[in-house]
Amino acid sequence: MLLYSIDPNFDHLKLKRTPEVEQAYEIHKKELQEKGITLEEYISAHEFRSSKQTISITPNNYPLELEEGQIEMLMWDKTPETKNELIGPMDHRDAVKHIFKCFEFGSVIAIWINSNEDQSVKGIRHYHFIIQE
Repeated sequence: MLLYSIDPNFDHLKLKRTPEVEQAYEIHKKELQEKGITLEEYISAHEFRSSKQTISITPNNYPLELEEGQIEMLMWDKTPETKNELIGPMDHRDAVKHIFKCFEFGSVIAIWINSNEDQSVKGIRHYHFIIQE
């Protein structure tokens, strides 16, 4: 679900990883699976400093192919959520404010959260940010 975009024609569903990045991601997932580690366990161990931390913002290690000068950031969110609750406009602004507090280097081009069927990491809610450097 697209939450914000400066371009009314922006379509996050058309964005893909390069074949090289996709291959690296598939290898990473296979290595984790062979070790008996889920993606959720890996993210929890590597992106959160403690069990009390509920938000983590990081560059996407397996980013989508973007235009020159753009980067993809992820905001991992473990805050409790009411089941089936839709994200409201205030939450979008809060997410943007939060990312700018952590990283002061560009402007937000778009923000989205994947639908359940498109999420590779289903156990941790995460937002995608495209930033223009």
